[in-house]
Amino acid sequence: MQLFTGGKKMRKIGRLLPGLLVIVFMSGCATTVSQQMQKETVIQTTQVPVYTGPKKRIAVMDFEDKVPRTQERIGLLQILFGTGRGEEGNIGTGMSEMLTTALVQTGRFIVVERQNLQDVLKEQQMGASGLIREQTAAKIGELIGAQVLIRGAVTEFQERTGGGMGGFDVGPFAMGVKTSFARVAIDIKLVDATTGIVIDAKNIDREITESGLALAANVRGIKFGGGGFQKTPIGKAVRECIQEAVNYIVSRTEKIPWQARIALVKEGKIYINVGAGSGINAGDELVVYRP
Repeated sequence: MQLFTGGKKMRKIGRLLPGLLVIVFMSGCATTVSQQMQKETVIQTTQVPVYTGPKKRIAVMDFEDKVPRTQERIGLLQILFGTGRGEEGNIGTGMSEMLTTALVQTGRFIVVERQNLQDVLKEQQMGASGLIREQTAAKIGELIGAQVLIRGAVTEFQERTGGGMGGFDVGPFAMGVKTSFARVAIDIKLVDATTGIVIDAKNIDREITESGLALAANVRGIKFGGGGFQKTPIGKAVRECIQEAVNYIVSRTEKIPWQARIALVKEGKIYINVGAGSGINAGDELVVYRP
C-alpha cells in the first residue's frame, strides 16, 4: 500500500491492475402527494458546511409508508393535496424525493437514481433497439454504482386541529382561530451497497404545535391555507425531519472513505474511473489497495 499525489510526479507504486480500489480519506473538506410535497417544501441546508472534497455515491431508495390507512389519514391528505377518495397517496415516495433533492443541494454527494430506475433502463433499451440515433443513445452498462444506500420508512404522519374555523365566512373564505398539532416520524438506515450490512440507523421524530388566526378557502372542502404545504404544521414537521435526516447522513458518511477504481495503468500513470465531477482535485492524496 502506498500513497500517490494527483497532479504531481507519482512514485513508483508497484504492479497494479485495473479494478483495484482507490480510497481517499478526507474530512471537512392532477398532482400526486409526492409531487406536491417535493414541489412546495423547500429544505434549508444552511446547517451543512460548504464542502469541496470528493463526493461519495449514494442512492435514496423509496421510503416505506408504514402509516396506517385510517380515515383520519385519508382526510388529512385530501385537505392538504386534494386527493380523491381512495387516492390517499404514498407519503413515503414524497419524503424520499424531498430527501434526494436536499442531499443533492448539499454538494457533498453524487446521488444516483434508484427510485425511477425503470425509466433509465427503458431509455437504454430504446437506445439498444436502434430506434434512437447511435450518437445520442443512452448506453447499456454505464450505470453508476452507489457506495451507500439510504433506506427509510415513514412511521407517523398526523395532524389534528382544534377550535375549528369558528369565526366568520366572507364569500368562499373562512376566518377563525384554531390550534394545530402535527407529528411526523421517520426511520433512516444507511446500508453498505457492497455487503448489505446496516452501517447505522436513526429514528427522527418532529412535533409542531401552532395556534392563531387562520384563513382558508372553502373550495370543494379543501383548505388551501396561506402558502401551501410548507406553511402547514405538518409541512413544517416534514421539513424538520428531512433537515435532520440530511445532517445525520452528512455526519455519518464523513466516517466512510470515498472510493473509486483504477481503470488503467499505462506508462507509469494511473487512471481512475472518476474525474472533477466527483470532487477530485490536483494534490489529493489517494491510498491504493487490492481488495
